[in-house]
Amino acid sequence: MPLNHHLNFVDPDSGFGAHTSFKPYRASDLLEQGQRSKVDILGGKTLYSSSSSSGLRIRPIADMMTGIGSDSSQYYFNGVVGVGILGEVSDKISLFLQGSWARFTPPDYLIDWRKSFNVIPGFGLSNVGKGALVWEGNLSYSPNRIFNFQIGQGKHFIGDGYRSLLRSDNGAPNPYALITTKIWRFKYMNLYTQQQSVYGSRVERDKYTASHYLSCNVGKYVSLGFFESIIWQARDTLLNRGVEWNYINPVIFYRPVEYLQGSADNAIMGLNVKVAPWEGMVWYGQFILDEFLLKEIRARSGWWANKYGVQTGIKLVDPIGIDGFRVRTEFNFVRPFTYSHGTSIQNYGHQNQPLAHPIGANFWEWVNQVFYERGRWRFSEQLNVSAFGEDQNGLNYGGNIFASYANRVNDYGNTIAQGRKRTVYFNRVQVDYLLVKEFNLSLSVNYTFRHSESQSPSTLHLFQIGVRTNFSNQYLDF
Repeated sequence: MPLNHHLNFVDPDSGFGAHTSFKPYRASDLLEQGQRSKVDILGGKTLYSSSSSSGLRIRPIADMMTGIGSDSSQYYFNGVVGVGILGEVSDKISLFLQGSWARFTPPDYLIDWRKSFNVIPGFGLSNVGKGALVWEGNLSYSPNRIFNFQIGQGKHFIGDGYRSLLRSDNGAPNPYALITTKIWRFKYMNLYTQQQSVYGSRVERDKYTASHYLSCNVGKYVSLGFFESIIWQARDTLLNRGVEWNYINPVIFYRPVEYLQGSADNAIMGLNVKVAPWEGMVWYGQFILDEFLLKEIRARSGWWANKYGVQTGIKLVDPIGIDGFRVRTEFNFVRPFTYSHGTSIQNYGHQNQPLAHPIGANFWEWVNQVFYERGRWRFSEQLNVSAFGEDQNGLNYGGNIFASYANRVNDYGNTIAQGRKRTVYFNRVQVDYLLVKEFNLSLSVNYTFRHSESQSPSTLHLFQIGVRTNFSNQYLDF
């Protein structure tokens, strides 16, 4: 099933029999949650089905938004066209293939960002004129109710929030292999991915990431998830490592293995928590730990290598007794230099985009969202307030995860949003009308206000209209 925050806003009272923190969901996951209507909508148009266990579906993609704004660019266009094909060979084997092309004419606040990183947000390298051609897909095999094996290219998201500090769908799709094991109250994911480092407009170096995520439903109201990941470069000055087979073992903890290997690879650990204190409400949170020294935390010295981040949020369904009404509020912060590495290629990113939060590190952010659906109409509003520190005078203040922390500005006294501080107020109001239910195709109108306070303040008013199938997330709200 596609990654989309609104479509995946699972009701908090749907029960803890399902594990909701690892996405994208498979159809069987949604059926466990009683979400058959989403399976019918998101599966696309059935072209052929010879039996209940085989068939072919097509899912067109047409996210085309155009508009005018108040900054110097004036005219904007954000267009994605493509098609997805879902084939069910049997009740055990399925195949998914999707191709899409994106063209992006950004507002001023993203022009410099795009020039620096040469990517279209969420799609990767801008390698076809001003566009990007992206392929996604997978081959999935479930021999029984316990195991599922996948190989393909795509994105993944870990968490119950709008953002993820562990793994998000912020960047471009990447090749992966996934093993999922589900036993009783436990669901265990082994995710192996290949990432790329980009210099200028070229892919120069490959790297690999091996991740474990264990989700456990504790009783009826609590779910815990334990995360670990390690990133290593495929080749260094001494040898061509390729895949590091010591990290392929599906049941080990990587930090001890990394230590025994005498390795300087980048290891990250994290925790995901979800609690449903009563029907219609979920509290969730995350903790990401890159590196720390307890005595330095106790000393409150601002030591550079105390690298961690925290998320906390609340989701409410029908909080005032109105069907179709949903609310979310979420707060995130990540300390400077988190996700980065002394060897810059071993950062936690892919094709110049972070694998976690789109800002990277050295920031705090408060996100507020309201959704309301009635019939074919959908209303949404999002208000973000954030502050982050940018590098200045050629010095690394810890916000750019693609820069080596060996060039850090200070060893001590590091604080969140240090450097050239930028405070951003972002508000988007959007109205959608569902045109074609089986393709989730909507007519969409939105208004965006963005105000940035820094050495060079700026304000944007942007009006857009278009059609959208809403099968993916694109993060432009920073």
